[in-house]
Amino acid sequence: MKRTRQSEKKDEESIKKKVEFLRVIDLHSILALYKYPKNSRKDALQARLLQLLKGREISETQKQEIRKQIEKSFDKISPINYFRQALARSRSKTPERNEVSNMYGQQQFNTNPLAPHNVAPFITSGFPIQPDVKLKRLAFYDVLGTLLQPSTLMPASQARQQEGTYYFHLTPQQATDIAMNRDVRNPAKPEYLIQVQLRFCMLETTSEQEDSFPPNVQVKVNGKLCQLPNPIATNKPGVEPRRPPRPVNITPHVKISPTVANVIHVQWQTEFNRAFVISCYLVRKLTSDCLLQRMKTKGSKPSEYTRGLIKEKLKEDADCEIATTMLRVSLICPLGKMRMTTPCRASTCMHLQCFDASLYLQMNERKPTWNCPVCDKPALYENLVIDGYFQEVIGSQKLGLDDNEIQLHKDGEWSTLDTKEEAKEQIKSVQKVEIISDDLEVVTEELPNSKLSGSTGATKPNADTVDLTLDSDEDK
Repeated sequence: MKRTRQSEKKDEESIKKKVEFLRVIDLHSILALYKYPKNSRKDALQARLLQLLKGREISETQKQEIRKQIEKSFDKISPINYFRQALARSRSKTPERNEVSNMYGQQQFNTNPLAPHNVAPFITSGFPIQPDVKLKRLAFYDVLGTLLQPSTLMPASQARQQEGTYYFHLTPQQATDIAMNRDVRNPAKPEYLIQVQLRFCMLETTSEQEDSFPPNVQVKVNGKLCQLPNPIATNKPGVEPRRPPRPVNITPHVKISPTVANVIHVQWQTEFNRAFVISCYLVRKLTSDCLLQRMKTKGSKPSEYTRGLIKEKLKEDADCEIATTMLRVSLICPLGKMRMTTPCRASTCMHLQCFDASLYLQMNERKPTWNCPVCDKPALYENLVIDGYFQEVIGSQKLGLDDNEIQLHKDGEWSTLDTKEEAKEQIKSVQKVEIISDDLEVVTEELPNSKLSGSTGATKPNADTVDLTLDSDEDK
């Protein structure tokens, strides 16, 4: 009797876990016969389904039918099946890597710590867990080596909460580079110029992937918990907060020795329509000054290129009644609110307005967003160019200390606002003289009539004038 109750309890727990994995469309399909509202939330649908299985509203035969439908729906969307399909697609795209990997035989999901770190591990099903995934390059890091090839976070069971263990080794040279390039003035928090960097991304081989963390992920390196970027709060109900897309510096937890294996233990939750990849690299951390110097070394965009853009924007259209004859451009950086020293913009932007390269790099060094401060569109580091035209403007002797705006003309040249204001004043003064001249001519033509009417008007008031200061006796 006890065994029966225990088995029933296990079955209930198993069904409950499987119901948590079901999609909304599957829940609707199962509950369709029981006329449950389709506009209900997922948690309400799950609760209703479990209630039917526990309660006495339906017969045991109907409950058995529901359990069969749950099993059938779960088998379709099981994480193992999903990952196998994803890896099968990846396997078909990378036959060469799989042929090389098969030479080493099949390995368990938790790879052997003594195995070479560049060998593709296998799960018992025979699918490699190292898809051909490429991550986006990070501007502030130079990759010196790959410690752990991009590896799929492969679930080992059908439970939603999963875990996996990964290993990597440092070569003698890598261990020496890390040890010799660190600042230990603060022993509690040493700074490393050469770092061991951990990255997560989505399992997608069609394009370069940016960093993306799995849901509820936790990482331990050699048994020590790693600090991950804090999740971004959201006001949307039912939406899990996501962590910012950034790499993780695990250098403080790494054993800087070529003879000892480093262990990465990951816990995460699986998702139905997404799989994730983990990878580890040896990188050199760069500063904004270093990136600015690289931009200057690469050179600036020729001024003739920008001059051609100006002419194109101000080109008169014969069919247009209103044509723009000049453009006004600010020399103040929208980030620092001061005059630019190194004007730049992204080659993907369509505007002429520039921003200061140094301030832009410093801002992204603190918080990488890489969005143009002018149009708010992506402005990645590899697309930034120094504008030679505006660099000549800023270095020109024609530009005064107080000149923060310039005007661009149809011929591609520029002028300060002071020059334009002087021209306006001259035009206004000429127009004023012409108007006075016209008035004088009009007055001259009607001068006789005005004089006659003026004299007549002057005599009439004198004849009718009454002195109110006189009293009545003097009047008599």
